[in-house]
Amino acid sequence: LDLSDMGNLFHQSLDTFFRNVRDHGKDFRTITDAERRALVKRAVEEVSAKYRNTIMKSSARNAYLEKKVERITDRTVRALIYQIRKGDFEPEAFEVDVSTRIPLKDGEAVNLRGRIDRMDVFEDEDKKSQVRICTLGSSGDWVSQFKTELLLVLTLLEWVVSRGGLQKI
Repeated sequence: LDLSDMGNLFHQSLDTFFRNVRDHGKDFRTITDAERRALVKRAVEEVSAKYRNTIMKSSARNAYLEKKVERITDRTVRALIYQIRKGDFEPEAFEVDVSTRIPLKDGEAVNLRGRIDRMDVFEDEDKKSQVRICTLGSSGDWVSQFKTELLLVLTLLEWVVSRGGLQKI
């Protein structure tokens, strides 16, 4: 396993954890530490069992890495739940794929694709929605920052369109 495998396992485990919380009717604001740890463990085990033909059980090193992913995932989930509890936003979607095609003057086009980690929504008493895009990326280079900002714009645009907020003129 290399670092990209670890990143894939981590992101898939997060996605699986949040999906499992919703599927089990749990609330992010009231989930207990024991429930969180159990759901994280289950998510990492589920993802690891399917990952690259069960490579995770092929060596002691990989089994150790699986436990490391579980620790990192639990630490991250604990922080994310803390943030959710302190705010008014509710998680709307996880691991959101975003893509768009931007036509250029010469008939060519730019295709943009990416994924954001989480999208939260807050609806005020006037039924006006606010959207918060969360990314767990840690790279500090300008290309990554640009890609993240571009994904934010695309995700917001896609979300608004999906709710009928924009019409073609």
